[in-house]
Amino acid sequence: MMNTHRFVVISMLATGGLHSAFATDASATDAAADRPFWVLQGGLQIDDKDSYMVNGGLSYMPNAQTYAALDFGFSDSSAGMEDFETNFASLRLDHSFGPLGGSISMGWFGEADIVDRFSYSGSIYLEARGFRLEILGEDWTNHFDTFEYSRTIVPESSLLPLVQSASVNCELDNTAYGGHLSYTRNEWYVYAAATSYDYSRPDCEYTRVLGGLDLRKPPDLMARFSKASSRRLAVLTASQVHNTDAVFLDNSYSVGLSFRFGEKSLTFDYFHSEEVLEQFSADTVLGSVLFPVGYWGDLRVHLGATDHDLSDTVTFIGVTVYWYVDGGT
Repeated sequence: MMNTHRFVVISMLATGGLHSAFATDASATDAAADRPFWVLQGGLQIDDKDSYMVNGGLSYMPNAQTYAALDFGFSDSSAGMEDFETNFASLRLDHSFGPLGGSISMGWFGEADIVDRFSYSGSIYLEARGFRLEILGEDWTNHFDTFEYSRTIVPESSLLPLVQSASVNCELDNTAYGGHLSYTRNEWYVYAAATSYDYSRPDCEYTRVLGGLDLRKPPDLMARFSKASSRRLAVLTASQVHNTDAVFLDNSYSVGLSFRFGEKSLTFDYFHSEEVLEQFSADTVLGSVLFPVGYWGDLRVHLGATDHDLSDTVTFIGVTVYWYVDGGT
């Protein structure tokens, strides 16, 4: 008989929800309801631009209705990409009340010398006859590191150029709204998802102001807070080694399908994203397979490629190991 824990993780990877996983197999529901368990995971991903990401996670599932998950990681991109070192972490709690359920989560993303991002999100979902519809909302607060702003103007009273400059510290808030629709039938699973993002005007503080910069009419720092920084952030849409929270997106959508055969699963995904700072877009295709490595472990191998407006096609490969620990007594 299939390891119940493995079945749940296979289904969660496909459906994105614990309740959907159990809904496809009654025996798994009964077993997992009586046997709480932990899932430990660790992964590594590299691409052909000499970038890499290391990530880990810890999940606890006390019953068939509830799970809590902690994820964290580090990534580094160097040759051929903008030089980034990023860190990220998130915490999620999901509970099903039958056909209705919901989740809450919080996250943090940090990129040295540019920005720290904090997110708070929630979702509600409805499941019936194999369908699952989830509506989600996110609220982001972005704290940019202090940067130097300057521009050169020619005053009407003078023929000589005048340099205006200041040290600037900015915060930017944004929200995101989206939906996820999926259908599960026997071993098959298909989904489509879309998210749209809105941004406030930056809230900036100016110090060391020179050249008579008029702070009553500050420059549009969303477009010009630092061309070097905005371009670096925008280029990240080409690099799948970075957590998606690294990018200031305008909109995104994805579609995919998964097939489960025994204790294995095969998944194909397509992602499209457009970022807001430089208007770059990226398209990613991804294939993955999950298979057992012993009774208490699984290995997931994925391979993909991203086509980006600013770079050549970036290919990447990664592995993730899952280890199940029985939490029952």
